[in-house]
Amino acid sequence: MARIKKFRVSFIWSQTVTGLLEEWPDPAPYTFLGRASDYQKWFSDIRALRNTELNLPWIKETHHFWLYYLEKSKTDSLNLVKEKEAWRALVPFRKQLPTRQFLPPAPNQPPYPRFQAEAFFYPHGLAIVITLNWEGDFELNKLVTEAMAWRWQECYVDSVGNPATLDELAEQFRQEMHAHAFGSLPVENSSDTPFTIATVVEGDRVDPNVKFGVDKTIQPAIDQLVRWDKIGQLPGLPASVIRARQLFLGDALYIGPRGRVIWFPSRFTPLAGGRKKSLSCYHRNLFFTSTQIESLGNFVLKGANRAASETLPTTYRECLKNAVIRLSLLYNMRGDQGGPSGTYRTRSAPRQIKDNNLLEAINSLRARLLTDRGQLPDIPIAGEK
Repeated sequence: MARIKKFRVSFIWSQTVTGLLEEWPDPAPYTFLGRASDYQKWFSDIRALRNTELNLPWIKETHHFWLYYLEKSKTDSLNLVKEKEAWRALVPFRKQLPTRQFLPPAPNQPPYPRFQAEAFFYPHGLAIVITLNWEGDFELNKLVTEAMAWRWQECYVDSVGNPATLDELAEQFRQEMHAHAFGSLPVENSSDTPFTIATVVEGDRVDPNVKFGVDKTIQPAIDQLVRWDKIGQLPGLPASVIRARQLFLGDALYIGPRGRVIWFPSRFTPLAGGRKKSLSCYHRNLFFTSTQIESLGNFVLKGANRAASETLPTTYRECLKNAVIRLSLLYNMRGDQGGPSGTYRTRSAPRQIKDNNLLEAINSLRARLLTDRGQLPDIPIAGEK
């Protein structure tokens, strides 16, 4: 049976708040988010450490997701990103949220996970992400049971000292950060359930040369980590398994409608010279890819409905157009002119866009807002090839 040494899972919630993009927005604490010049000044001041209230989303200037998302190369530095580029790409500002106390889900449990919560502030809304990190020596099935407990049980203590589930804790963070940034502006739509990214970062007793699915003890456990089914009953075969580009048959990106599991034994085991590249970095790259799609996608869904019935305010229209461009790039996995570059490339992205039912809204807005960008390939509505 596979043994897991390090494991992490991120839960992503998103909401749309476009009140700051109106021609005459109501007062709000973070009004700067909705005005290009103010956003760009904050971006510049945060990067220069003149403003420490918020952070840029990346910690290192070489973060792969943000370099490629901003149409740079891996040899570039994020320190050279222009303020206008960040505004056009809808780069969010990040805020670290306080750690919450834990309650044990049951007696004699393995060590508690390490807790991290972050808020991401966009011109058009807010995302809350909670990440749990386990370190120890776990049998795979027991780790899944442990993760399920922390997903659904009252394992946390909220800000007023009451026991809380993960969803209740996230909702409290959302309300607090909404008031902190957007004041009394209304929420226009939000994620019903979080999108999840789960990654085995380090493990053992898994042969990366054995094709994924052959070992019947692994796939059912991984399936639970992508579906997060409360009652623990497997609904059947997975929706999809994306094979990694490596030569190892055991590597797979496991796909569900609202989640991913990164299972790359060629990297997390000592076999085959494992751990050549950090799966922590890959987790963070997919984390940001998914967070951008969740946030920009909810905005596009709201914007498509509004654009069909009224003239959009200038800044709203600009941001909506930029959201469509970014989602189009992520879906096509190539640049504006049809080249191989232009964004961070992962086959998870087009699948998430389709599973979130974004294609119709994207295409309707492309017809309205991108009439001058005919070289961008059309996005097919048909099912996955």
